[in-house]
Amino acid sequence: MSSAVAELPYLDEVPEISDADQQCFEELRQVLVKRGCEKRFGLNLLHRHFSVDDDEIMLENNDPATRTLTMSPVKKSEVPTLQARPTSWRLDSGRVEMNCICPTVNNAHAGSHVRVGG
Repeated sequence: MSSAVAELPYLDEVPEISDADQQCFEELRQVLVKRGCEKRFGLNLLHRHFSVDDDEIMLENNDPATRTLTMSPVKKSEVPTLQARPTSWRLDSGRVEMNCICPTVNNAHAGSHVRVGG
């Protein structure tokens, strides 16, 4: 089990968003605007629904026809064989860590339930 992910609280253990959080969001938004990145990056609430091992990363799969998005862990060792684009990073470990990827085909979104490893 990943020590970093294991330390994340489950969603029902995360405090509600506060006024102080809203102020932090605004400061982060201003930094993104200053860098011209406000239409490229956003925020996610760090939480967990299940354990993700140290040798795993989350993979997004989607089906545009049914408007369904699923995320599941895959082995990091499979990532070099995938065409994928990073979509989420964690900043809570003291460094920037890629947290999630999305499959691509020729650098375009793959869609339609792309399967990994058979």
